[in-house]
Amino acid sequence: MEGWPEALLAAVLAAACGGLAAVLFAPEGLPPFFAPGTGLTPLKVGFEYALAAAFALAAVLYSRELGRPRTRPSAGLAAACLLFAASELPFTLYRQVDELWALLGHVYKALGALFLYEALFVAAVREPHLRRARSEARLSALVAALPDPLLELDAQGHLRAIHGAKASHFPVPLDQLLGRPPEALLPPQAAAQVRAALERARRVGVEHIPPLALAGPQGEEWFEVSLARLSADGGAGYLALVRRRTAEVAARRTVEMLSTALRESPVGVVLTDEAGRVRYVNEAYLGLTRGTREALLGRAFDWGGAAPERIAEAGRALAAGEIFRGEMAGRRSDGSRFWQRVLAFPVRDEEGRLISIASYHEDISAERAREAKIRELLRTDPLTGLLNRQSLAERFAPLRARAEAQGAMLAVVSLDVDDFRRINESLGHGAGDDLLVELATALLAGLEPEEAAARLGGDNFALLFLAADQRSLAGRLAGLLARASLSRTLAGRRLTVTCSAGVACYPRDGGEFEALLRRSDAALYAAKQTGRGRARLYTAELSERVDRALLLVEELRRALRERAFTLVFQPQFDLRCGRLVAAEVLLRWHSPELGPVSPAEFIPLAEQAGLAGELDAVVLELAARQVRAWRAEGLVVPTLAVNLSPRHFEDPASAERLLAALRAGGGEPTQFELEVTEEVALADLEAAAETARRLRQAGFRLAVDDFGKGYSSLAYLQRLAVGKLKIDRAFVRELDGADGANRAIVDAVVRMAEALGMTTVAEGIERPGELLLLRRLGCHLGQGFLLCPPLPARPSAALLAELGGTRAAARPA
Repeated sequence: MEGWPEALLAAVLAAACGGLAAVLFAPEGLPPFFAPGTGLTPLKVGFEYALAAAFALAAVLYSRELGRPRTRPSAGLAAACLLFAASELPFTLYRQVDELWALLGHVYKALGALFLYEALFVAAVREPHLRRARSEARLSALVAALPDPLLELDAQGHLRAIHGAKASHFPVPLDQLLGRPPEALLPPQAAAQVRAALERARRVGVEHIPPLALAGPQGEEWFEVSLARLSADGGAGYLALVRRRTAEVAARRTVEMLSTALRESPVGVVLTDEAGRVRYVNEAYLGLTRGTREALLGRAFDWGGAAPERIAEAGRALAAGEIFRGEMAGRRSDGSRFWQRVLAFPVRDEEGRLISIASYHEDISAERAREAKIRELLRTDPLTGLLNRQSLAERFAPLRARAEAQGAMLAVVSLDVDDFRRINESLGHGAGDDLLVELATALLAGLEPEEAAARLGGDNFALLFLAADQRSLAGRLAGLLARASLSRTLAGRRLTVTCSAGVACYPRDGGEFEALLRRSDAALYAAKQTGRGRARLYTAELSERVDRALLLVEELRRALRERAFTLVFQPQFDLRCGRLVAAEVLLRWHSPELGPVSPAEFIPLAEQAGLAGELDAVVLELAARQVRAWRAEGLVVPTLAVNLSPRHFEDPASAERLLAALRAGGGEPTQFELEVTEEVALADLEAAAETARRLRQAGFRLAVDDFGKGYSSLAYLQRLAVGKLKIDRAFVRELDGADGANRAIVDAVVRMAEALGMTTVAEGIERPGELLLLRRLGCHLGQGFLLCPPLPARPSAALLAELGGTRAAARPA
């Protein structure tokens, strides 16, 4: 029935128009509608009813469209039709034209005309305008609601209008932007991109410009532009939607940065899904495991080939939502082993669901190797590779258990190199280190694999080995000393190096390592007292001797600091005329703890403890002070002879140290004669000759003490240029014996000295017969109890005063 109301209305209007035309132009041809006196004719009434029915039908048809989507003013038209239908009914009732019915009919027709006007003219014209206004309002609201500005550009690209813009979008007021081309608004590169995009939009209708970087008030801003042509011919202009993409670009850059950081990280990174399947690995992890992505992605993560129990431990921690930290041993794809430090943690989304496991893997193989090396260094001696003291102590308990099981002895041996300090000082510490390395190799060669050797420091070694009985112990010990005491070439010189050893045994000498080691040290000390290349077993007596020696050394150090020594003077007389010509300075020491200590005991201890040089310096200083005191009394003081340790001659710088000690006491070198034993020949002869030259240049005179007891080499006598030989008392004693051997030796020494221009001094003259023979043999000087015993300072001063420093006529007679 679509369109029927309009068709019916049109038909009615057409009929009305036709009827009007007939009335106006051919009234004579129309049937009568009104009869005077009687009123309306039946035709007229029927016609009016027909019109009313037609209008009513139209109203019904229009009313049926009221529930449908509104495409025309159906309500107004229906109302108009109803009013028109109602207007026809009064026209069927009047008899006179001036009756109320006729007026009422015209009123209804006027009302219907008003509704018809409202429906057809007012509604038809106003509604489109209202719809357009509403549409424009919605469009304006939509544009205003846009988060990004919408720009209108003219055909030349000049900015024509800005929609939906906020002042924050632009760094300058909006009115300053209108009418300006892209080149005036954008940097050159961005403007060129916009121009190229406008040209493409002109051709194809739309174009998209990737994000552009523009300088904004808060720093660099990024914008993305979409262009659309406004007309088909491209001449009307363009729409440009500008979207701010700063946050997205920053996020993308952050993601790219994180991705690059993961990719370039020196630490291996692995990401798995919630089921533990590998989804990502970086290059560092592939380098760590030497695997490939193809072999890892999509497969269950094996934690770098870690042990199952470690994987399970990590899994339990992660399942509990905890962070796992730990170190794992892994296996690379090529089968090699490595160590890794692992940090793993669960990754959850915003709702708390597990989406991944992230793990970091750091290669700590080198670190583990360093730690192992450090542990090895802590357990071993870095020079020789032998065990250190702590490690040797740890080896003692299992060896003791083995000795108990076998019914054997466990020997704890202390061993060191004889005169090692002299080797170090004369040949250098490099040569000494080479010797220690060779010695360590030799010692290890004499031990079984389960036995142990250690270097405790310096040249001190300790060994643990098993021996079935005393004979076996002696044999093994002799073998070790034989291996350790061989000729070696050090620093280009061939030397015979010997070692000494002390032994304490479990269970005879104790049950604990430290106690046995102390007792083997005591035995070593006793062995070195008896000579070179010796070994000695521990006894209780040795322990007491070592304890005393240790106390003596400690007391000796204190005495050196406090200068707690006294001097006595052994006069030397000219055997031909009896004149006092010199005096040997002898040192005496009375310890507050130990009482009087013999020089025969504390001087060797000073040598062994490295205190000999300091002791000699103290003697020179005290002797110089005494000389100054005697001279202050007006006494003429003879030459004083001071004994020196041969070690001074190993270091040419010792001459300056001795001079400094002498000057500290206020003495002069010309007043002193320095005596040294023949052991100086064992040292570096070149160094000894240089030291002797410096001492002579300083004003000292040199003498050789105990000549004939040692090497008696003419070569070193010449090199050192000594001026005096002291004949050892061993040859003076029994000089008048029946066999004459000592007489022949003394005679030879005297004649040799005269030939070399040296003075001879006989020591230890105690009997008149010895003195008589010495005079006959031509010995120049003598000393001993027969002539005069050693005297303290005051009696010595009395002697000097009595003799006037010239003669002792009664004493040598």
